[in-house]
Amino acid sequence: MIKYEIYDEVDDDDEEQPTVIRLALEYVGDRVRVVAVDEDGEGLLCSCLVTFRPDGTIHRHQAVDPDLGFQLDDEGRIKES
Repeated sequence: MIKYEIYDEVDDDDEEQPTVIRLALEYVGDRVRVVAVDEDGEGLLCSCLVTFRPDGTIHRHQAVDPDLGFQLDDEGRIKES
């Protein structure tokens, strides 16, 4: 499991507090999906982030939960850099 941390500004403090997001890999046939999971490793609602395909392409999933803290495009996909 990968530990991914993002930092949000806290209104009450000048300090940044970490928000921890747990990421897991799901193997679906010949593809690998990255999903956000809870403490028990269960997928969260609207937590499929990306899928890696065997031809080397990456599929960004739509309707990712904005509360996960990722920058999203108009379709709710993780933004490209």
